[in-house]
Amino acid sequence: MEVSSYRSSDAIDPDNFDFYNYHPFAEIMGYIQAVAQKYPSFVSISSLGKSFENRDTQFLKIGYPSSTAKNALFIDAGMHAREWIAPTTALYAINQWVTNSSYTDLLKAIDIYVAPCINPDGYEYSRTKDRHWRKTRSGPRQGCYGVDPNRNFSFKWMVSGSSTNPCSETYAGPTPFSEIETKNLKNFLVPHNDTIKAYLTLHSYGENILYPWAYAVEEYPPDVNDLIALGHEMYSAIKAVHGTKYTVGDSGDTLTPAPGASDDYSKSIGIKYVYDIELRPGDGDNDNDDGYGFDLPPKFIKPTAEEMFPAFMAAANRVQNGPL
Repeated sequence: MEVSSYRSSDAIDPDNFDFYNYHPFAEIMGYIQAVAQKYPSFVSISSLGKSFENRDTQFLKIGYPSSTAKNALFIDAGMHAREWIAPTTALYAINQWVTNSSYTDLLKAIDIYVAPCINPDGYEYSRTKDRHWRKTRSGPRQGCYGVDPNRNFSFKWMVSGSSTNPCSETYAGPTPFSEIETKNLKNFLVPHNDTIKAYLTLHSYGENILYPWAYAVEEYPPDVNDLIALGHEMYSAIKAVHGTKYTVGDSGDTLTPAPGASDDYSKSIGIKYVYDIELRPGDGDNDNDDGYGFDLPPKFIKPTAEEMFPAFMAAANRVQNGPL
């Protein structure tokens, strides 16, 4: 199915963008295009590639040009279609970095990549057809559509916690990287694995800061203490804003094992600091929002994004200052 990408004639003013509402994919892309146009001295836009339904999945690089390679932070969102709070939180962070001059020194020292919606077909399907759709939209396979992209990466693919049933929400796909969306992300991360020092993938829900490994319980990378230390820095940064208490823990221990996930894959190719961040709702905040699940009302976007941005800054500062 051919789907046109955002047209430049549909101009969006980044200064008047509504960060506290959920937007269709075309408006998300329109916003980041507008940011790149407004701040060309330190923001550029590129594409991870086209989705299964031919949507151009674009991302921003935020950082001043340098004659030498710079270390980088990479943030993605929207891997699971129904987790709408993730792309909005990513957009809020973009706005903070590009409009606040206090981050100039940081952006001279490191680059920040933000890919705000990496499963656009699923995201749009969740907006128009099935609010709780999780997967991509490839197929049909045995009459069912989509693959769980966060089970489709090659590291420990299908060792546990995944399904071979194409109708399952955790269907891992017929092969690793069967999905063009996961392949596109891999094709960016691998050539940049020497400079990307931190990878954050935004999900919902539960209010967790999760580090590898996700594929099994009681399995940890050799530098797990470094991951725990930065995880607790992010915890403190979040708590200082609205009092929300995220849980810091190993992904496989804290949730159920998730083999073939993007966080484990990113760690396996050499990226130092890797976290799956499960955003609001949850029982760690003071807003009694944990009953909403994936259907988090727009009124909670602002506190979610506000408390998460300092955690992003903690990761960015670690990329800048180490230890790496």
